[in-house]
Amino acid sequence: MRITRLGQGVDSDGRLSEQAMQRTIGVLAEFRAVMDQHGVTLARATATSAARDASNTDEFARRAGQVLGTAPEVLDGEEEGRLTYLGATSGLELGEGPYLVIDVGGGSTELVGGVGPIPSMVSLEIGCVRATERFVQHDPPLPTELKALRAMCTSSSPGRSRQVPSSVAHRS
Repeated sequence: MRITRLGQGVDSDGRLSEQAMQRTIGVLAEFRAVMDQHGVTLARATATSAARDASNTDEFARRAGQVLGTAPEVLDGEEEGRLTYLGATSGLELGEGPYLVIDVGGGSTELVGGVGPIPSMVSLEIGCVRATERFVQHDPPLPTELKALRAMCTSSSPGRSRQVPSSVAHRS
């Protein structure tokens, strides 16, 4: 796993920065080399919140596709949550839950849980990079910055969110 901060600045600029794309594509090239060493011929690449929010995702997908041999598929928050839940619970007996999986990403957070395949989910458009870029300018954060972060996290709507009904969340 490598953290490239692809979404750095997307919240304020609405675009993937050239530096963030270069960092990410560099790591994808390393991954492709490892895939080649292991004879991988079929791959699926995905992108999440940063790619959902950026206006220049097509450019990134084109460049990433040239390196990987397959363009990343941009997942919506629902599919991101579904796949995260399935991965996190893959070794567990789903009927023994309930389970709650929380995926805190750079730009979004998905909460998925209950009993069964995926009984309910919410995707919040707030993640650690988005929150830090909005509210924190100091290291360590000032008390006023932490207060603003807490207020955002406890508000009824920290970012756009989408509650996924059980009937939708059960798709496989």
